Amino acid sequence: MRRGIPVTITVCAAFAAAGARGAGSVINSFLAFEAQIVDGGGVYRDAHYVYTIFRVGLIFYLYRFTPAGTPYGKRPLYGLADACDADHSPRGGGYFGVRAGEEYILHYTVSTGSLAASWHSGGLTTAYGHSPGSPYFYVGKREYIYRYTTNGSFVSSFKTWTDEWPKSIAVAPVYEGVSGEFVLMFPYEPQFKPVHVYAPSGSLVATFPAPGHYELPMCNVCGPGYPPSYGTTLWCTFWHLWREVWVYQIDIGGNTAVAPASVGRIKALFK
Repeated sequence: MRRGIPVTITVCAAFAAAGARGAGSVINSFLAFEAQIVDGGGVYRDAHYVYTIFRVGLIFYLYRFTPAGTPYGKRPLYGLADACDADHSPRGGGYFGVRAGEEYILHYTVSTGSLAASWHSGGLTTAYGHSPGSPYFYVGKREYIYRYTTNGSFVSSFKTWTDEWPKSIAVAPVYEGVSGEFVLMFPYEPQFKPVHVYAPSGSLVATFPAPGHYELPMCNVCGPGYPPSYGTTLWCTFWHLWREVWVYQIDIGGNTAVAPASVGRIKALFK
């Protein structure tokens, strides 16, 4: 992959010209847990609720919240021994995928918590992301992000610009008002490090700071904004001083995409 700074500068300037709400602003946040949880950190967003995935004792649970943060029950996720970085599933609505250890992506039914499918990633997997309706999904391995078709066939890969391992990735259909497919990455051990936004080709589109000074980002997913006028937003889980788990909703300029004259040039640069 040939990566050039002039391409990144051109793309970023075009996004700024799109006139969307600037990425990185915190829309809202809520406390999910008051005490340190043993393991996990996955977050998932569907059309109605926000979900977090944590292990309590020996069992992982799917915790359900309203987008404003009101708890709304939980259900066990049996067969899950290690989990982080949940996201949408290519199986469609009613399912979610989650990285299970370093070798598998497991897909669960939201309504029952039952295991629906699994995919062997080949090992060393640290992150997983998918945008509903996309023919692709993405996984992070070491300092690379790999793209696969929804049936698991390898398509392409690119190296992260900082050579850091992806801790979590999310995929957005709109970024700063421009439609496409954008991979949002939290670097591993990302305290004080920005979120990286990539095109599928590996071009670095933009970066923006993660919120807070004492929070450690864990996992993220792109999903419907609350209120809906924000369009697609980024939902993240954070450790706060290693004692509390917070869910943040972050603006990524995912409201209705505009079509400036520069969009065609942006798409050409991504190829």
